[in-house]
Amino acid sequence: MGTSGDIIGRYERDEVTPSIDVVKRLADELGTTVGYLIGETKEAQFLKDPTLLKRF
Repeated sequence: MGTSGDIIGRYERDEVTPSIDVVKRLADELGTTVGYLIGETKEAQFLKDPTLLKRF
């Protein structure tokens, strides 16, 4: 993904907030959606449509 383990750890500890681009890459790497990662939906495929992701 191009992000160091240290930075991922800082995201997990809420020390820094990732940009929307990082969140989109993370969702893609994990095979899920942005909406799922941020808790807006319980269904992991809700925002998998690339057109919807571009609108963010």
